[in-house]
Amino acid sequence: MKVTPPARAADRSAEHPGAPLAIQRAIHFMRSSLRRPLRMDEIARHVGLASSRFDRAFRSATRQSPKQMLAQMRLERASEMLLMTNLTLEEVGAQAGMPCIRSFRRAFSAVHGITPARLRQVRDRLLAQ
Repeated sequence: MKVTPPARAADRSAEHPGAPLAIQRAIHFMRSSLRRPLRMDEIARHVGLASSRFDRAFRSATRQSPKQMLAQMRLERASEMLLMTNLTLEEVGAQAGMPCIRSFRRAFSAVHGITPARLRQVRDRLLAQ
């Protein structure tokens, strides 16, 4: 199995370049707030839009809901930390904004097809070679 680290934040600077400024600001706000709980109405307020308008504009610009993108960002961050650090799984989940380890494992496995612990084992085996 080939394990490649996710794209770094600098590599994503052109993410959704054609999106309205409010949506680009929302994406930046989400990315900079991954460690803490975020409500969609808080993101909408941050960019100056009503929640329903924000949700429609976000979906139109990104083809996914704000919640889906936030979950994706959190799992990308978790993958990066699993590959690049020796933090415990609990610490990785918490720093990625998923403090419930059970939910973190379930979401990670559903998206990546491998548990966080197994990814760490694969990484360690590859590094030992």
